[in-house]
Amino acid sequence: MGLKIPKINWIPYDNLKDIFFMIGVFVSITLVSVIAITSVIKIRDLISDYRDTKRYEYKIAHRFDNPPLAKCYCIDCLYCFGEPTKTGAGVYCGLFNNRIVIQDNSFCYRAQPKKKKDARND
Repeated sequence: MGLKIPKINWIPYDNLKDIFFMIGVFVSITLVSVIAITSVIKIRDLISDYRDTKRYEYKIAHRFDNPPLAKCYCIDCLYCFGEPTKTGAGVYCGLFNNRIVIQDNSFCYRAQPKKKKDARND
């Protein structure tokens, strides 16, 4: 007859199946949570970027609404040269040895308006 070797179950099969099931559920919940949080952050960033863009466009469109405290804006000054760009790069001022870049809607106390034919047309 032979010798019977007892089968040793260190971890019963049902318990092992339950452990892997719980690990799968935990990983699935974590993955769905990460995707949801990432989506919410991306949507919030898109809304914030849109709002900032609209705020900047409004600011650029209405920058000459109020009169300057000086005689003119820098864009209309005799010492100003260069063309302002849409990126807001600014213009150069001859009063400061051409070393300073200023915004076109800035003004200073030494500003002198250009002649009427050279000033910008509004």
